[in-house]
Formats: sequence, structure tokens, C-alpha cells
Amino acid sequence: MAIETYSYKKGSPLHSTPMPVMLPLTPPISLSRGRFPFFAFALLCVLALGLSGCNQGVKKPPATREADAYTLDDPGKVVEQMSQRIAQNQDTARNRQLRGQAYFQLSQYDLAYKDFEAAAQKGGKSAVAAFNLGTAAFRLNQMDKAVSAFTQALELDGAMIKAYSNRGLAYLALDQNEKALNDFNMALRLSQNRNREALFNRAIAYERLKDFDRALADYDALLAMQPTNTSAMANKAEIYWSIKRFPEARKLLDQAIKISPRDADLYFSRAVIMEGLNELQAALQDYGQALALRSNYAEAYYNRGLLLVRLNKGTAGCEDLKLACSLGLCDRYEESKKLGLCN
Repeated sequence: MAIETYSYKKGSPLHSTPMPVMLPLTPPISLSRGRFPFFAFALLCVLALGLSGCNQGVKKPPATREADAYTLDDPGKVVEQMSQRIAQNQDTARNRQLRGQAYFQLSQYDLAYKDFEAAAQKGGKSAVAAFNLGTAAFRLNQMDKAVSAFTQALELDGAMIKAYSNRGLAYLALDQNEKALNDFNMALRLSQNRNREALFNRAIAYERLKDFDRALADYDALLAMQPTNTSAMANKAEIYWSIKRFPEARKLLDQAIKISPRDADLYFSRAVIMEGLNELQAALQDYGQALALRSNYAEAYYNRGLLLVRLNKGTAGCEDLKLACSLGLCDRYEESKKLGLCN
């Protein structure tokens, strides 16, 4: 699920105050992959003959359940077919679920939410229906509704790992970090500490709570399982940056860039570290590489512009700040114009 906005401030890596590890979001019950943070949103439990194959009974830890994953090969066609059935007095929970899944895969989350809501009303109490509703609410940035839906899913199925993970993500989005931590702990307990997404997201919760030792321990555990996880490396480097352990941060980012040499964010983060190490020419090179890989990288123009001004290269610096402003980062450019530094 990657959630795709990052808090940015001059002087910190792009991934400072990281959001949960993002895996591309798909509705209930199965994991997808992505960059920062991990969104462990599962695929719909929709069986060929309906929803009867999903166990809806209340379960308590430590029992665990994973629903059958079901992906629609042609979601546009499914929308057309299910819409015809619904119009022909076949407005059933199953048809609403299927169309909601199709809308979700088409990124039409408002329509998916309406269908999941209708399916929940028509099908009675269902952990899967509540879970699906929560995923759509999350995508619509309706975090309170997402928390409510995931809570309902867990009341019906106390062993639904994905519901704990996803509710934890919603709590992170609401800046309720202690509650998020509790949910990630439960997801890890139920998975016997094998849920990599929950481990990554718990590290972020610890980091937000300034418990850096536990955050680093979780990233280390994740890297032991996934030695090439560059998101974990970048987040771990961000912690080292925040506690001014710049050489260790640089070493991690060097490793990450060897693994993913076309990741613009990694070059950006290393450039910030190089500034912290006062290796300013190396920082300029990394900002340049980030921009070569992503020409509309506002933060890279912004940081490079400030660094160039600092190095008495005002014309080039102002040009970068102007480009950053055209991409939405205007504060320092406007300030520089007022001070007469930029025309």
C-alpha cells in the first residue's frame, strides 16, 4: 500500500517522519508490495460460489486465519456485469462485493466504499465485509471510519491479522502512535513474529515515539529476513541521521544504492547525510543524481538550491529554488526574493 505523501523539512532525509511501510493497497486479505510505508491491505475474500467459504465466526488469539485471496482479472468487465445484475433485481451482497472489489482495483474508492457498505447491510455481520469497508475508507482518507470498520471486523474475527495491521496504519495516520503500536504488536503475536509488514510498521511507530533502540532492533530483525530491503535501510539511516550518527547513516545508504541504483529517494537521503558530514560537493552530486532520475523532484531542487546559495553560487541556487517553487515549494524562494538574493 506506497501512502504517498511525506513530511518534508530542510535538513532531513525525505523519509523523515516516515509513514508506515507502504505496500500497494488492495482490498482485504493478502499482501502487496511497495515502498515506504508498508500497507498490508489484503485482497477480498470472494469465492467462486460466494462468501460462504470465509469463516465469519468470532475467534480469539492465538488462532489465526487467512482468507482466500481473489483477484479480478478484468475489473472493468466485472463492473459492467455486476451493474447489469444489480439493475435486474439481483442486488445481492455477493454482487455488491464483487463490484466493490472491481471498483477498488480500478482505484474508484468512493464507489467501492458504497458497494462494500451495501454488501455489509445486505449480508449481515461479516468480518470480511467490515474489513473491505475499512480498506476503502482508508483509501478515501476517512481514517475514523477505517478504524471503526477494522474494529468491527476484529469483533467478529479476533484472529484477522490484516485487520490489526490495517487498523494500526489508520492509527498512525491519525497520529495515535501508542494504539498503532498495540495493533502491530498483536499482528506480530498472531503471526509468530513472521509478519514483515507489521514489523516494519512497528518500527515506524517506535520511531515516532522516539524509542529509537526498539525501532532499530525491528529494522535489524527485518533486514535479517530481507537483507535487500532498501526501505528498511533508508528508515534505519533516518534514525541514525536524527541522532547524528552520520557515518553509519551514510554506510547504510551506500548499501541501499548499490541494491537500488535508480531510486531517486535514496540519493536524496544520502545527499542530506553528506551535508551533515560537510561533504558538500558529494551532496551536490547526489542531489543531481536524484534529479536525473526524477526531473520533477521539488525537494531535491529546494535543498540543492539552498546549498548552492550557501556556497555563494546564488544564480544557480536561485534557479533551483525557482524550479522548486514551480513544483510547490516556494517559502525560501519568496524569502530570498524579499532579501534581494534572487530576482
